[in-house]
Amino acid sequence: MSLLSTVLARLQVILCLSPHSDAALNGAIKVKQKPAKSKENVSIDKLIANYTSKWKKQKKNIESYRSLLGKSCNAISNALVTQGNSPVGKNITYDASKKKLVVTPALFNKFPKENPFKKAPWDSCAVVGNGGILANSSCGKQIDSATFVIRCNLPPLTNGHERDTGNKASLVTANPSILFQK
Repeated sequence: MSLLSTVLARLQVILCLSPHSDAALNGAIKVKQKPAKSKENVSIDKLIANYTSKWKKQKKNIESYRSLLGKSCNAISNALVTQGNSPVGKNITYDASKKKLVVTPALFNKFPKENPFKKAPWDSCAVVGNGGILANSSCGKQIDSATFVIRCNLPPLTNGHERDTGNKASLVTANPSILFQK
């Protein structure tokens, strides 16, 4: 049995026999399995213990990682195309195939003036796709209550679905192929 199969089997046993499972709720007898101890099982037990305990925010590690990331790639400044970093006439390279897009005056006017991530982190954030999963969800108010709302692929904001999708947009993403269509 592979390590992955063993982990999945052990997780299935844990999930099925947890105190919150249907069997426990129905008063069924709990069955405790005692698999033979092996190095593999000890490793699996450590993995399960590490990933089932409550997570704690480790501020020092977050600050260290942000600092390292900022020094190596300047991600906050370069993560987005803005009017500040992409003037008219610039070639923007995108996609794994190294496609290029020349910034025209019309395209430049669609770019945000400055990077919205300068004010991060936020108290809350909503990321909204356009796959239709929010249909009839009534999530619009909850989405719009987020401090920062990211919407994907140039969605229409006033299309009669505001009750489900909201209409607040702090940042709108677009795949370059969509820019050619719009």
